[in-house]
Amino acid sequence: VYDKSNEIYKQYPYLKDKKNILYIPTFRKNKETNLKELLNYNLDEKKYNLIIKLHPLDKTIVPDKYLVDEKIKSFDLIKIADYIIDLGPEGGDAGGNIVACGTPQEIAKNPNSYTGQYLKKYL
Repeated sequence: VYDKSNEIYKQYPYLKDKKNILYIPTFRKNKETNLKELLNYNLDEKKYNLIIKLHPLDKTIVPDKYLVDEKIKSFDLIKIADYIIDLGPEGGDAGGNIVACGTPQEIAKNPNSYTGQYLKKYL
């Protein structure tokens, strides 16, 4: 599997210098409310980058400084994330619960995480 981390760091060099917190919401109820709460959280921007990957139609609800190019695959962003909060277990009404938290390697070891089951193949 080709690792695109270097390409992402070349396009967004500031991602290399801080811890990266990644948010990739699925289509579900209250997504806009959740995003507003996340953006109102007092994040120490000297230590952390907040990376938000949205569907192109949703981009109007988030400031550009947090968004990445929609051509970048979610999986490639997961690989450069320092910490993941995996919500689920399903999408929509069957989701929204914390299934797993940790580094990509820790998520990959969690048998309850669909994200982890997928990551395990590539890490």
